[in-house]
Amino acid sequence: MSLAAVQDRISEHEITPRISYVELSSSHLDSIADGDLAESGERLTARALPDRRARRGRRIQAMTSLAVFAALGVVGHLEQSRGIVTRFAARMFDTSRPSSAAVAAAVAPHVVGCSLTAPPRSIARRALASTGIELAIEGSRVALGFASSPLEGTAMELDPRSLSTLALARLTTTRPLRAIVPLLAPTGGVDAIAAPDAPHVALQKLEGRAPIEALRTVPMGDGKSLAATFRRDGTIWVGAISADALDGPPLPISDPKTLVGRPSLAVLGDTVVVAWASRVSATQPWSVRWTRWHVASGFVEASRALAIPDGGVGGATMSPSIAALGRDTFLVAWTEGASLHQVRAQAFDLDGARIGAPLAISPPSANAGQGEIALGADGRGLAAFLVKGESSEMELFAAAMSCD
Repeated sequence: MSLAAVQDRISEHEITPRISYVELSSSHLDSIADGDLAESGERLTARALPDRRARRGRRIQAMTSLAVFAALGVVGHLEQSRGIVTRFAARMFDTSRPSSAAVAAAVAPHVVGCSLTAPPRSIARRALASTGIELAIEGSRVALGFASSPLEGTAMELDPRSLSTLALARLTTTRPLRAIVPLLAPTGGVDAIAAPDAPHVALQKLEGRAPIEALRTVPMGDGKSLAATFRRDGTIWVGAISADALDGPPLPISDPKTLVGRPSLAVLGDTVVVAWASRVSATQPWSVRWTRWHVASGFVEASRALAIPDGGVGGATMSPSIAALGRDTFLVAWTEGASLHQVRAQAFDLDGARIGAPLAISPPSANAGQGEIALGADGRGLAAFLVKGESSEMELFAAAMSCD
């Protein structure tokens, strides 16, 4: 089967995660490029959540931690330490300190361009496309998570300059993994978390039986609520979650009668930016579209095509990953190409105008895809992507990056 044919089947939900866990062959590259396997899997029961019987004030942390777990797109078992999960909830949603989005909005300078501070280097010789890559950043610390087999996951803390391994955690499960969440421990080291993909309790209240797919969330600037985007019934939606309730009904943001990939989002002050891959039919190439949701007014702008710069391998564009760069600037990474794929990135202002020069994250000679980016408040961070080598396996690469 050709690369394009596999891409089409994945995006049209003909391939499920259960099927995608087979050994990858050279024809799976487009599944890496779009990273858009149909979402399904096991559900987390309320009993698995820490502090479930605690008082209302503590339930907020438990519920929002579930949203982040679900946003990271993970299926896993429940054999994790309650202490680790509790610490994750407490650190991610400590309302006594500002969220990373709020910090970035307050201190990030106006961005004029981004660059790799060191060339990409191999991090792991084998990584599954079906589980993807998850990134974490806290201050100057960076970490990534991936699965080397359907039942084995790894989380690594990397030196932000040399990308050498500072800490490593491995996880073995009895159930197929969808992703591995890296959790940076406050006293040093990293934990590997296989998180459940059960929709947030607020999303379970939506009418209809269509599943919630490709859920992603980002903390809002108030540190009390989450911006959420997901795919449901062939449409991309956006909304906000506070504790265990939706702040109003989710809003549809993708164009009607189009095929859509997984979404990505970033919070810029009181504006939420969402991007996703889209095409009008199965015979047309993918392209990245984006929109802005003005949270205060609830107004969602009509989606528009992302202004992809010249200079790459060209062809279809897909698999966007967004990172905020202050209140008025954001960075988007995407995969482009046909038979050969490349991961590039570009900084944009809130009107969608390009800022600075585009950034080639993967070498043009590498058949790369499924790029992910994460940036701290100082504009420094990490980019990671998968590369198909001579064998059927995918190799994980990472690069340190900086935007100033």
